[in-house]
Amino acid sequence: MYWFGIKYILTAVLWCFAGESWGTQTGLFWQVTDFHYDSKYSESGDPLDMCHQPVARAGKPLGMFGDYKCDAPYSLIQSAVQAMKEIDDNPDFIMWSGDNVPHVPTKEMSTSKVYNIIRNTTSLLTETFPNATIYPVFGNHDPYPSDQMSPDGGDYYEMVANVSGWKKMLPPDSMTTFRKGGYYSTLIKPGLRIISLNTPLVYKYNKLVAKLADPADQFKWFGQVLETAKTRKEQVFLSAHVPPGMFAKVTNISWFYPKFNAAYLDIIHKYSPIIVGQFYGHEHTDSFRVMYDTHGKPVGSMFLSPAVTPWNSTLKGAGFNNPSVRLYSYNRDTGNILNYIQYYLNLTAANIHKSAKWDVEYNATKDFIIKDVGPASLHALVESFKKPNSSMFTKYYRFNSVSAETDVSCTGTCKEQHICAITCIDYNQYYKCVSGHQNVPTQPYVTPTPGNHHFRSSSHHPHHHHPPPRYMLYIIIGLSVLVVTLFILIAVMCYRRRVHLAAPRFQTLKVN
Repeated sequence: MYWFGIKYILTAVLWCFAGESWGTQTGLFWQVTDFHYDSKYSESGDPLDMCHQPVARAGKPLGMFGDYKCDAPYSLIQSAVQAMKEIDDNPDFIMWSGDNVPHVPTKEMSTSKVYNIIRNTTSLLTETFPNATIYPVFGNHDPYPSDQMSPDGGDYYEMVANVSGWKKMLPPDSMTTFRKGGYYSTLIKPGLRIISLNTPLVYKYNKLVAKLADPADQFKWFGQVLETAKTRKEQVFLSAHVPPGMFAKVTNISWFYPKFNAAYLDIIHKYSPIIVGQFYGHEHTDSFRVMYDTHGKPVGSMFLSPAVTPWNSTLKGAGFNNPSVRLYSYNRDTGNILNYIQYYLNLTAANIHKSAKWDVEYNATKDFIIKDVGPASLHALVESFKKPNSSMFTKYYRFNSVSAETDVSCTGTCKEQHICAITCIDYNQYYKCVSGHQNVPTQPYVTPTPGNHHFRSSSHHPHHHHPPPRYMLYIIIGLSVLVVTLFILIAVMCYRRRVHLAAPRFQTLKVN
């Protein structure tokens, strides 16, 4: 008993004092996506023309931090990145999930403008986080013309590396594949690998790849890297801009060509045991996906982070959002994603007060009442969505627009589309789901619990015991009290230290 207690006291001491914050096993990283920086945004601009400066315009000025009908001015982008710094200026790394160029007609852009926009955003991130490793990926708006990502290498990737400054961010071992097709892989740390994909190469609005079987050989390379990672017993993060599957907010909208969606899912299903997190942007809304195996067991979590730009999509029903950034916590040893905090800017309030106050919108595990954001927990969450008048779904739908469209309800077909999009990433399964011909998952998954037959009753092996001497009982009780007292004192010290270290990471921020 005594040595048993000493062991746990020593463990507690090591846990408390080894590491700067969150314990030695827990790390933090940022995901930021869809800046869509528009240098032509003007407070006297026309909101029906992307808030660009008209010849003459009467009416109330637009906001200094942007408008829901338009893309992000520099003041908003600067505010978002500064908020990230103030919340946590020492992340393990930053995932930058693409789409930096505004939603403007092709005639208003050029290759040089694209390179400059990406360079400006790159400079802001690298200057604000000079000591952080940043892993960028391309969005579908980052090439010129928009959506037409090159499958043939060429000047584009080389120019982004050199002119836009990505070469300084990318590891040397990643440049060969980056120059070939804008994708790469590297170790975050021993045992944990990131694979950064160029999913605009499989985007269904990219005419350059319509007739190709494997644009830039990305899928072939993807499978090879995963196989090597499996052999080396590495865990893997997938980072990309465009996600697979269907868009939850609009009926029958998908992003990948069907053949590429199927091929992508084949790969990630095969290697799901080592893929511990998938991170995407593109949709501007806040959602997630759960990937299931053939038995209906949840085996993968996909995180779809909302945008910095508040732009109201031209896609009918897609809506608009408040600007946002996301901070994840993860286990450094296993790579498992533990939780995330969604930060946001109430754009209306920021413009009224002419001051950017970034708040915690929600804490995933706390607000959804789940133990973590792993596949089993997210499966349990989406199961709760299916209940009539589900309070969890109401929360999810409010967060889906980053608390911008708070007066809009989602029931019936709307709710069904969200649930089907979350649980059916395969196109055929999704269409069966929304048509009512398939319940998802294919087979109900129940978290295994030990049955009575797994435990051995002591009555199976009866022994005759003599009671210990009375003085031994006194010694045991005394040592037990001492151990418990020491453990409580250390726990209090740890708690006070953790609160002191963690408090700045979750505060409300005011960025002028």
